[in-house]
Amino acid sequence: MSRKTDSLVILALAIAFLGGVAWFPRSLEPGRSEVDGTRLNLLIDQGASGVANDWFAASPHVKLSRTAETLTIQGTEDGLQIMSRGLAVYGDECYALEIRGRAAAGTSRLAITDEDQRQLLQQWTLGATSRDAEWRLVFQTGSYRRIAVVLFGEFESDFRLQAARLVRLHQTTACG
Repeated sequence: MSRKTDSLVILALAIAFLGGVAWFPRSLEPGRSEVDGTRLNLLIDQGASGVANDWFAASPHVKLSRTAETLTIQGTEDGLQIMSRGLAVYGDECYALEIRGRAAAGTSRLAITDEDQRQLLQQWTLGATSRDAEWRLVFQTGSYRRIAVVLFGEFESDFRLQAARLVRLHQTTACG
C-alpha cells in the first residue's frame, strides 16, 4: 500500500474509534422500552418458548408456583424471596413500579436496589390484602443506570404477583 492509502485507513479507523467512544454511553440506555414501560413477565428461574425469565428465586427457603396469570411466592422464613433481572433505567430520573397482585398473608416488602443489590434505593411495605390490589410505587434512580426489583417476606407470607411494570415518569425532581 502507498503512504496515502495508509493515511486514509488510519484516518478512517480514528474516526470510527472516536464515533464509538462518543456513542458508547447510549448503548446503556433503555431505548424504546420507555414508550410503554418495561413489563416484567411471570417466568421465574427459567424461560419458556424462547422467552427469557424476568425473575429469579433469591432463597432456597421460598416456595414458588406459577399459573398463566399468577406467580405465588410463599415464605418459609424471613428474608429475601425473589429478585428481578437487571432493568435499564435513566440515571437521576423518576420511575413508578406498578404492581398488581395480592398480599394474601403476612407482610411483604418490595424494594428497588441497584442491579447488584448492594444499594437500597427505595422500599415499601405491603400489608395483607383481602383481594387483588394495585400499587404504584414511585422512586428516583439516583445515579444508577440499572436497577432490580426485590421482594422480601416474612415467615409464612404469601404474595401473589399478577403483573409488574416499570414506567418512566419523565421528571427528575420531586418524585412522588
